[in-house]
Amino acid sequence: MEVTGDILVLAGDIGYLGDDNYCKHPFWDWASENYELVIACMGNHEFYKYFDVHSLGDGYTMEIRPNVHSYYNAVVHIADVNIIVSTLWASISPENAYRTEYGVADLHNLGCTRPSASKACMALVGTIFPSNYV
Repeated sequence: MEVTGDILVLAGDIGYLGDDNYCKHPFWDWASENYELVIACMGNHEFYKYFDVHSLGDGYTMEIRPNVHSYYNAVVHIADVNIIVSTLWASISPENAYRTEYGVADLHNLGCTRPSASKACMALVGTIFPSNYV
């Protein structure tokens, strides 16, 4: 891959949290050596293998290398720019939860529909933008 910038943003679905290979993969060495900063957003696939998203609280940052970090519900400030790094969970009503969880492969792999995770994501966005933008 040709490097054409200083910052690499990876928008989720990179690996599985709790898997030893997640932080040890040689890709992170390459990314660290070729970019000043690497921002990885935790996508829904990071929570496969029944990783408990609730154990991350309202937000979480994992250092993979000194200049490589994976984020869950965080804001990364770079100069005068704020980058919102958050998994975009769907909000599924309780009456549709069972059918959705077992009818959508992603949700079945996650182990639940994560309604509280969706609320946490929206709360993060609400702290950054006025209510008329959310």
